[in-house]
Amino acid sequence: MPRLENWSITSSQCSPYTAPECIERRLQGTVYEHTLLEDGKFVCTSRVIKIDMLKMEAQTLNNTYSLGEMDAEYKKWYEDYKKENH
Repeated sequence: MPRLENWSITSSQCSPYTAPECIERRLQGTVYEHTLLEDGKFVCTSRVIKIDMLKMEAQTLNNTYSLGEMDAEYKKWYEDYKKENH
């Protein structure tokens, strides 16, 4: 299974007029152990279907990834977000 390191969630919003519920979420990060891509390549995945933070796995439209370390800035935002919303 390919692994993403220094990953974060990003959007694929192309237009400022896109409704929020129509904006696709994708992962971006450095990929390793992918059958088609070289180790260390920065990628943006296809649309995220599901993320399992307990298993540290993400399913996208085209692949399933093992999630390694989260991007440091994204991790700080994520931790702050969890505190504010729980």
